Amino acid sequence: MRGSVLMFAAGCLVLASLREARSAVRLQSEIEVRDEVMRLSDFLPGAEAALRERSHRIELGKSPLPGSMRILQGAQIAARLAVESEILRQIEIPERLTVRRATFPIARERVRMAIEETLRAGGKEAKLQDQDLRWSGGVASEEDPALQVEEMRIDQARQILAVRLRCRQRELCGSFLAAVEVTAAPPAGGRGRVEPRAERETGAGGRPLTRAGQASMLILSGGGVRLTIAVTCLQAGFAGQQVRVMDTTHHRVLMAEVHADGSLVARF
Repeated sequence: MRGSVLMFAAGCLVLASLREARSAVRLQSEIEVRDEVMRLSDFLPGAEAALRERSHRIELGKSPLPGSMRILQGAQIAARLAVESEILRQIEIPERLTVRRATFPIARERVRMAIEETLRAGGKEAKLQDQDLRWSGGVASEEDPALQVEEMRIDQARQILAVRLRCRQRELCGSFLAAVEVTAAPPAGGRGRVEPRAERETGAGGRPLTRAGQASMLILSGGGVRLTIAVTCLQAGFAGQQVRVMDTTHHRVLMAEVHADGSLVARF
């Protein structure tokens, strides 16, 4: 009699275990997250409210970067839940889980606005045309994020303004590149170099307007962009003459036209 009772009790326990197994909620094996941190609740979108609430408190690590993915092993999650026996009994964990970070395309208008804002902050006139902006696209973890320029430089060889940008909230996106095309324009006279002429203008006392070693500012303009950079003159020059100058930041040699007021101008 006693043996029969024990067998019956054992059968009940087995049956209860089977019922629990059948009612266990299986974690979703592929998910997309928006937050910086992955939570157990992200894998239980269809679970009952009580389980969702408890599982939301359990963090499973940092989310992947925007546009990327991360693979988790089921054993990792089981180990994390070792002290959460009540929740562990209610769920079924796949062997492998894939997590992707939700992304939103960065608007082209945002890129243009960030570049123009940076140019204006530096006292430079700027009105970019859409056709001048070259950009392969980018993504962020939130919709329509504000952008900022990290770096901006003139690429003389490629005739572009190279710009590195990122989201103002750095966690929303990584840095990416954009380029502003500038249109090449020949110097006055349509020649690559204007040779000195007897009637050219000079400075006071017949002296050249620039001299070798002189620190000056070069105005770069073209394609709706106007920039001013610090240069060192490499040769003397009169008004209308093309002279060589060196960019003091990147040490590149550029050709500039000397204007009657002594200013240096280069067009792209």
